Amino acid sequence: MKKIFCIILLQLVAVQLFSQSIQYEIANCNGERRTLLFMNQITSVLYACKGELSLKKNLSLKFSPDSHLNLDSLDLEAIRFGKAFPKNYWSQGVPVITLDTRPNEEGRIWFENVYVEEDSKGNIKPIAALKVVFEGNDAGKERVSPKILDIIYISDPKALKKYIAVIKQLKIVHNIKTTNVLKEAENAPPPPIRNM
Repeated sequence: MKKIFCIILLQLVAVQLFSQSIQYEIANCNGERRTLLFMNQITSVLYACKGELSLKKNLSLKFSPDSHLNLDSLDLEAIRFGKAFPKNYWSQGVPVITLDTRPNEEGRIWFENVYVEEDSKGNIKPIAALKVVFEGNDAGKERVSPKILDIIYISDPKALKKYIAVIKQLKIVHNIKTTNVLKEAENAPPPPIRNM
């Protein structure tokens, strides 16, 4: 009987300490919801972090003529950025929670993906962040052909600490509870089957 009680107690403690990998997508695009082409650009930037395709060789990325990015050095930063993630971070899938900064701060269009581990008590541990700045300030117009102005990889623990307060504040403003979002994702119907 004592063994069973100990096992149950250990399981309860393990559930309390369980961390979930989560991506908070902080969008600064004045509430524009049609952001698929922006997300395609960001996903391509993320592939470089996973070592799947370098920024320099990625033909789907579109850069602004005003952008003066050194893609060689950014590819090296992407590799360092990718190493910041724990080995099992991506293994169970990573739910995305979108937080809008409305009204549009700074006037620019940008998306900041903050990759965290969050426990059941709501404690947030930032792992890394990726900020992609696009040209223009009207996401409704720029969404047709978004062009990247800047890419910023953040993996320094000191620089990541600010995101804890930012995420908590935006979750309060938008009345978002992580546990509710995760439950909705769990109970969501499967994606539709498409005929090929």
